[in-house]
Amino acid sequence: MNIQLHITIVRLALILLLSGVSVSTYSQEAKSNKVEFMLYNLTDSLPPAIKILEPDLKDELSYRTNVEVIRLTGEVKDDSHIKFVAINSVKMTMDESGLFTTRIELYPGKNEIRLVASDLYNNLEEIFIIIEYEARR
Repeated sequence: MNIQLHITIVRLALILLLSGVSVSTYSQEAKSNKVEFMLYNLTDSLPPAIKILEPDLKDELSYRTNVEVIRLTGEVKDDSHIKFVAINSVKMTMDESGLFTTRIELYPGKNEIRLVASDLYNNLEEIFIIIEYEARR
């Protein structure tokens, strides 16, 4: 295979990979200059999974407290790269394992907390948590 053809094939493979397509190449015969591409679309259609670790919601999406400021800790997982996690439209920083934490100031009564996570393929997961704050008397 001449060098120019090889460079063209490598460029094509890079363009396809950056477009979310997996590319593998192989030669049918060791002495042949024929190269075939096998293309697999690896786009992911499943949203990230969001798990709330703190406060302990006991598998419910509501929580009652008499504390004005709570710490919300969670974990986001996905087979592809996590693009972002946001709580009430504020992007959170995560560690390499997908853990995030923030402090949330509560107002008396019901407080709706919106969590959104997106993966590399723009699949969104959105959950709402209701935290009811009752001030101490």
